[in-house]
Amino acid sequence: MYEQTFLVKNLKDIGVQTGDILVITCSLSEVGRLEFGFETLVNALIESVGETGGILGLSFNYGQKLPIASNSNADIFSRNLKPSTGGLNEFLVEHPLSIRSGHPMNSFVGIGECIRNLLVSHTPSSPCYDPVHKLAINNSGKMLLIGTLSKSPGITTVHVAQNLLGFKNLDQGRYGVQYYNDKGGIETYIRNDVGGCSIGFHNFYHHYRDDFNFKIMKIGDADSVLVNLHDALNTDLRVLQKNPEMFFCGRESCTKCRIDFWDFSSSLVPASI
Repeated sequence: MYEQTFLVKNLKDIGVQTGDILVITCSLSEVGRLEFGFETLVNALIESVGETGGILGLSFNYGQKLPIASNSNADIFSRNLKPSTGGLNEFLVEHPLSIRSGHPMNSFVGIGECIRNLLVSHTPSSPCYDPVHKLAINNSGKMLLIGTLSKSPGITTVHVAQNLLGFKNLDQGRYGVQYYNDKGGIETYIRNDVGGCSIGFHNFYHHYRDDFNFKIMKIGDADSVLVNLHDALNTDLRVLQKNPEMFFCGRESCTKCRIDFWDFSSSLVPASI
């Protein structure tokens, strides 16, 4: 059974420093038995980044096909809505110190005063992955994958790069969610930027390995990596401008990874960080 002090040592070994802002994905089952589950992990993360740092989770929620019927039982987004992205994000949403952004489909949740403005400014009018984009362009954030290198692979900067390059897919404008506005009324958010499946994002790993120091290390029992977001986005843009299909998973049965679902020829534009 792993205790907080052991995880803090692992985090320092992988390169986490005081003052870091970490975007985190985690599969707790890969980490092993922890003294108090997610509480042990989150406390270790908070201790490792210190009072000047912060941690962020991807507290996303699934959209509904539009138009949403008036009698739909779909959840309406609010600060306390349970996210669809796993146990770590559920734990963070319920944490008494956490802040959650107001983006109805792609909210981020985190702990740390240094990320308050980043999350408060992430609203229904913002691009879905705006917090990651801002951290990358300011060279002020890192992404930590804990046991998710194959289960939920890749660095979220790939989505940022897809949007910067003008990629389009058939889901744009077709899905959305309802949410409560500042006055308590219900509005509909329509998603118009690219997201989609990340299963093929592992295809970028060897490019990260070639471009910068991409090393797999252990946190508990989990294979984990720590990547600078600025470096990752530079690599993503370079790779996707050369080969827009790099993020395809390659499975014959996958309808989301076919050229008739994505439009590159009419939308690919030059982009740089």
